[in-house]
This record gives sequence, structure tokens and C-alpha cells, in this order.
Amino acid sequence: MEEYLPLIIQLVYGAVGGDVVAEILSKLNLGAVGNSLSGILGGGLGG
Repeated sequence: MEEYLPLIIQLVYGAVGGDVVAEILSKLNLGAVGNSLSGILGGGLGG
């Protein structure tokens, strides 16, 4: 479980970051689920 903890943290912060960016840039808003999924993908791939 300890080896997955950094990935889990990146995915959670990615989801939160996707929602925050969508709030700031309303033109990029994909809805609640879309924002979270795009943030999760960004957190997992970029982190």
C-alpha cells in the first residue's frame, strides 16, 4: 500500500486542481465529473 500512496495523493490533488482551474477559467468548465476526471488524468500522468 505504501508504494501507491504518492499516486493516490497525486490523483486526489489532480481532481481538486481540475475543479479549481475550472472555477477560475469558466470557459474550460467540463462539468463536475469532467473537471475531476481531467484533473485525475493530469495528476496521474503529470505527477
